[in-house]
Amino acid sequence: MAEQRESLSTKVENFVSGIVRFMNRFVRTGALAVTQPWSFNVGLGRLRRAKRIVPPLTFLIVGCFFFSVIIDTYPEGWFVYFNWIWLSEEIGQRIQERGGEMFSLIALVRSGLPTFLAFAVIAQILAWLLARSRWMRPRVFATLCYAFGLHAFAFAIACFLPVIGIYALNPDRSDSFVSNLWINGLSYIVLGLTMIFVLIAVVSPVLLVIWASQRREARLLFKSVGARSLAAIPIFLSSIFIATELGSLPARFTLGLTPTQHLEVQSMAGHRLLGVAPGNVSGATYSMLFHNKTDDLAYINHEDTWVDVIVTSADGSDISPEEEASVRLFDEERLEARLIPIPPGAIQLVFVEISWKLDGSLGEPTQTYSDDGSWWYDGAMLKLYYDLVDGADLEDDLVFELVGLTVHPINP
Repeated sequence: MAEQRESLSTKVENFVSGIVRFMNRFVRTGALAVTQPWSFNVGLGRLRRAKRIVPPLTFLIVGCFFFSVIIDTYPEGWFVYFNWIWLSEEIGQRIQERGGEMFSLIALVRSGLPTFLAFAVIAQILAWLLARSRWMRPRVFATLCYAFGLHAFAFAIACFLPVIGIYALNPDRSDSFVSNLWINGLSYIVLGLTMIFVLIAVVSPVLLVIWASQRREARLLFKSVGARSLAAIPIFLSSIFIATELGSLPARFTLGLTPTQHLEVQSMAGHRLLGVAPGNVSGATYSMLFHNKTDDLAYINHEDTWVDVIVTSADGSDISPEEEASVRLFDEERLEARLIPIPPGAIQLVFVEISWKLDGSLGEPTQTYSDDGSWWYDGAMLKLYYDLVDGADLEDDLVFELVGLTVHPINP
């Protein structure tokens, strides 16, 4: 039993030690590629034999798996660069929705494997083009793998750092002066590190591409360092474009097969338009049924409610309200509420009451009902555009439209 325990502890020790050694070699490989791009290329074979650096395909696949988290979260191909750099609200929402799913094995394989294969194939094709000697092609291929792996890893880190700065280092969560000072200082550090990794992701791979082939062969193909530099930029950008487009295809396909759940809304029967006199529509009451089919909490907030009223008379002219419409909300019990939550999967009935004052008149009614004294206008139309819901996304914009208005007196 003692020998078994010793053997198990040795295995655990070797496993942990192997991970630490690999991380050390990976960081050293990236540092050498960034700080010494030419000498790194020249001494590539010697460094690999001395086991001081990670093999090229291993370095590439690690960088691609980091990069795959970004592509799988926002599978828009080349446009992922622009949106991740500016960290659009859409990306922030997707990060919150996915959570730990971003780092799942399925996500890593789904986007990481095709990205790795795309970069590897592109590196092999470029090695054939840049190296005329078949003896030099393996070293050119290795240098290109390091270049693409360094770009993928550095850009992934540059994208994660702003997310950490926004969601983890939020000064609004603290009320202590010392804590705020500390958090603000960390925020500037995060910003500085983000800029450093962006520069590494753009500049260092281009330098490696410039020196990807032997100096003598590079001069035969491109006469000067300036020419090689100008050629390296489009080579690098086109390679990144192709790899990101191919790498995002599986995630796009999966996203297309998965229907997006929205907050659905249905206007219920029994709406009622109110007026103070014939031709003057001054309000509306109606009910809406909300069904939250998402995993997010939705809520109707009275303070953030916005309503735009457009009334068209029977002759086709538009009548605008004199002032902004006021809104009141009521729950299922007909009790006025300023905030009505709609939990995930829940169905909520909401009563809405809107009041406004028109700058004009619908004219003479075409018919008057004798039972309640209401007025009917043939050809008149009322449209209400409003934004009542926060939280979960709506399936469609909220538009309430009535044609052929029936207006009831406010005090019948």
